[in-house]
Order: sequence, then C-alpha cells, then structure tokens
Amino acid sequence: MSDNQPADNGAEDLRVVITNYGHLSPPSEVPEDLQPFLEQVRAMDPIRDARGNVQDNSGAPARASLTASALPPDLASEVQAQLARQSHLSASDRAAEEDRLVREIATARLGSIRGLTGVHPSSLPIHKAQAQIAMDVQELYAKRAQYQQGVDKIIDLRKQEDPETGELVAAPVYWLSAHTRQMWQEQIQGIDRDIRLLVEKNGLPGLIARNRLRAAELESAQILQRRAAKLSEEKEAKALASQMRREERIKRRAEQLATLDRD
Repeated sequence: MSDNQPADNGAEDLRVVITNYGHLSPPSEVPEDLQPFLEQVRAMDPIRDARGNVQDNSGAPARASLTASALPPDLASEVQAQLARQSHLSASDRAAEEDRLVREIATARLGSIRGLTGVHPSSLPIHKAQAQIAMDVQELYAKRAQYQQGVDKIIDLRKQEDPETGELVAAPVYWLSAHTRQMWQEQIQGIDRDIRLLVEKNGLPGLIARNRLRAAELESAQILQRRAAKLSEEKEAKALASQMRREERIKRRAEQLATLDRD
C-alpha cells in the first residue's frame, strides 16, 4: 500500500507528536496580506493534507484487494475476529469487508510510517517540519531505549546481607560498572530534556519545536501566497487572451464589412 497520497483518517501515532502544532501563538509583525494564508496553513491537518513519502514500485494494481495476511499477526487476528462475527456475509462481501478493515488499520498507522519516512518532497515546509520533529523524537526515544537497556541489564545475582533485616537477599550484578551506569543514567536524563525541547508531555511543541514550526508556518504561508498570486495572474491572462481574441474577431469582421461597403 503506497503512502504517497494524503491520508483519509486517523493516523494518531504521528499526531501524538504533532496534534497541537497548529495552535502556536501568532508570530509578531505578520504582514496583513499574509495573514489569511497563515490561517490556511494552521487549518491544515498534518496527516490528511500532506502526501507520504513511500512509493509502491511493485507494479501491483493501485486498488488490489488487501487481506489480513498483510498485517502483523496481532492485527491480523483482530481482523479475523471481526470477520468471524459477520458470518452471514457472502464470499465477495467478506472479501470486501476484509479489504476495508485492513485499509482502515493501515491508514490509522500512516502517522507512525511518516514519522519514520518523512513526507513527500513537494510538501509544504510546515508538513516537512512536523514530520522531521516526529522523526527526531522517535530517534531520541530509540537512543534512550538503548541506554536504558544497558542500565537495566543484569548478568548475575549474588547473595548479600540486607543491612536492615540482616537476612541474605539476592542482589543484581549489573552488566555495567557503577560508574558507567551513572554516566548512562545521566545520558538518559539529557535525552529526556532533548525530547521535551521538541515535544512536551501534553503533546504541545517544546521550545525548539515552536521556533522551527513558526518559521515553517511563515514560509508555507508565503508559498501559498505566491501560488495564489500565480493562479490569479493566470486567470487574468486567460481572460485577457479571450478578450484579445474577441477584439481580433471583431476587427477582422469590421474589415470585411468595410471592404463590402467600398464595393
């Protein structure tokens, strides 16, 4: 299933990061003629209004029917369970329903896909910035997980006396030395700060993300303004061309009539 078209629904995985990016405080000194285009940018949905960056080059038909086998086992089981509850369906209706359910699940996960692959190169700067922030956050979480895995890794257990009860208890022997574990824990804390600079716990953009998004919003608004101006000029050019052709026809007819009058 290609991801090179605007999504239809859902895609909540990416919106976890970018849900509220359209609610930034207005940048100062925005030209009045740019304001409508800025509002247009802010009204855009980060998933539905942006094309994905994954192209299907398999040569398969664009609307080939999908089956549950295209999904991970847990999701495939979910689809099969829903189909089992609709045993009254004919074979053709069951295939259509299976295709619908699979597409619904795939579409709902477009956000997480775009958080890994980005958006189409032709997308507006705001959509590129939103996707890039999502990608940066995912990268930070992956890095954090690696450090956390190392900090938590236990390679053995040894008995030691509990200082409070005097009883022998099993104490973990960590993979890392105490000094290295401390350094890695400090790295985790630093990564947590970096994440919060991009996205806060409530899903709003962090300090760095806000600056990047404001700049991308303005750039996107300027692009929309230029596009609108070009479309307006094209419309005026077509109207003028039509008028010129009309005047040319009138002129030719007038010349014909003048010739007849002289005769």
